[in-house]
Amino acid sequence: MTDKIIERILAAADTPNLLDILTNRLSLSDLQSLLLEVYRRHAASLTPSDILKQYENNRFVVPSQVNPQQQLEFDRLA
Repeated sequence: MTDKIIERILAAADTPNLLDILTNRLSLSDLQSLLLEVYRRHAASLTPSDILKQYENNRFVVPSQVNPQQQLEFDRLA
């Protein structure tokens, strides 16, 4: 299944060697920087309506069940 997803992405990008570029020509830190910029741009393009739709339809977009004070304490300890 993963191969089909990768094939679809590469076809949509119209860049057959994209995977090679990302895995072999970029350092991991450059790849992380690139992905952060991709996510930043994507997030900047979202409207409040888009965010609400994601909340309603995406099982991965839900409020955390972790107590915020406990999370802050964990971060402080870490």
